Amino acid sequence: MPKQSQHFMTDKKILQRICNYANLNKDDTVLEIGAGTGNLTFEIAKFAAVYAIEKDEKLVAGLEKIKNKNIRIIRGDALKLTFPNFNKIVSNIPYGISRKITLKLLEYKFNLGILTVQKEFAEKLTAMSGKMLN
Repeated sequence: MPKQSQHFMTDKKILQRICNYANLNKDDTVLEIGAGTGNLTFEIAKFAAVYAIEKDEKLVAGLEKIKNKNIRIIRGDALKLTFPNFNKIVSNIPYGISRKITLKLLEYKFNLGILTVQKEFAEKLTAMSGKMLN
């Protein structure tokens, strides 16, 4: 199966808006899945501690060069990992795992979630009962 291309959110205003919606503060521990190049990770780390999960080895290598006391990089597949303790999830979810990761997140207790997902997946989530996540 060919690897799907990756798209990274780079618009600083949107990244700031996402963090504003999450109402982050120094007492929060945030989970981010699919940290990519770290754009959202850096923004979250201005306000709170963040566990940034990334599977792609090349991206992990770049993230590991970051020296920020609020950022902890977790190398691995979010679908296979046990998540560390967190009270908020703020993430631009990788499209290919949107459904599975959303269902996995529902197994955890947390206070708030801000997930950016592809429009088609969002429409499935908001569909009438009985059709959701099919």
